[in-house]
Amino acid sequence: MDSTQFDQVFVQQQQQQQRHRARQPLAQSHSYPQQCSFKKKEEHEIVQFMEKKAHQIAIQEYKQSIHTHLRILEQEQISNEKAPRPLQLSIRKLRTSLLNSVFDAVVKLRWSFATFSLMTYISDKYTSLVEINEKDYKMIGYCCLWIASKYVENKPKTKLVEILTKRCDVPKKDFLKVEMDILSALKWDLSHPTIDSFLDMSLIGGHSNTIENRVGALFLCELAHFNQEIIFNFPMSSIASAALSLTNHALNLNKDTYMMKQPRLGKIESLLVRSIMNTPIAIRAKYFDRSNNTYPGIVGDLICLANFVYERQQQQQQQQQQQKKQQSEATVVLSNSTVSNSHVGSPVQQFVQQSPISPESSPSRAYSYNSQIYQHHAAQCYSQQITALRTLHLDTSRRFISCC
Repeated sequence: MDSTQFDQVFVQQQQQQQRHRARQPLAQSHSYPQQCSFKKKEEHEIVQFMEKKAHQIAIQEYKQSIHTHLRILEQEQISNEKAPRPLQLSIRKLRTSLLNSVFDAVVKLRWSFATFSLMTYISDKYTSLVEINEKDYKMIGYCCLWIASKYVENKPKTKLVEILTKRCDVPKKDFLKVEMDILSALKWDLSHPTIDSFLDMSLIGGHSNTIENRVGALFLCELAHFNQEIIFNFPMSSIASAALSLTNHALNLNKDTYMMKQPRLGKIESLLVRSIMNTPIAIRAKYFDRSNNTYPGIVGDLICLANFVYERQQQQQQQQQQQKKQQSEATVVLSNSTVSNSHVGSPVQQFVQQSPISPESSPSRAYSYNSQIYQHHAAQCYSQQITALRTLHLDTSRRFISCC
């Protein structure tokens, strides 16, 4: 091989290597984002698992002191003031629609229930102190979500403020200004015991610490935040215990014969059952399985329990209505019988009943008995006229004519 041929082969090899190098980054560029996303997702799941494990270990170790601290905070809030509720009636009417929107954002951002619970407390507390414009209520709600996320969640890497301002359609400058107004009104105090804290105290280390118990109780606690009769009138610890109790009833509905015969629920449990029958849109979208058109797991059991309790309550109401109807009919019959008995008890009627022959058996006897009855009544009327004339000194002629 001469030099010219060697040069040609060398050039061809160089060209092939360049082509191979040019193709290799393209192949890697297509697979690299998928590999990175998979690794990030795997790392995120590992971090979440380790955080939950560390959380459970910390609660088991410091359970008594944490529970005491939470109860002290709750008692201070109960003693100092009632549960915060919006001052304006129009804001109370808009509260459900705002919570639906915020809850949807919490689910999409994969935030915890503690963030949503703290957001509801901050928004209710602020609207109970300051009168606001209805147009600004959505911005205030998302600003409360922004504050709660910074207090509970890890620091996000994305530009979260831009996402929230786009969702509520306000400028960033106004959004941050409202944040300072809210924190100033609350005096920078966000130490509020959320429901999930009391759930952790009850579940971790207990016999009922299962996924179904936790998911069912969280589902009921989410419903409780939408129900103003519950969240404004009962402490968080009572709501958590009622949610756990109702979840246990749902899990043991087929085994609990007492519950099957006569479902007796407390005030909070009854309100939670009513909330299940009127589940908000955002919570329905979170738990509803579109592939099977059902609510999976414990949520489906809670819905079955709510339907069962509702049917039993309807049956009890129908029975009570029937009993009232029967009692009213019995009183009518009793009143009619008393009227007839009073007539039978008169001396003339007793005389007729004690006679050996009934008045209908003989026309002459009937006439004589009827004449005796007429004479007896006439004598009574005459005696009444005399006593009235003596006592009231009325006109005898006019009274006698009117009576006769």
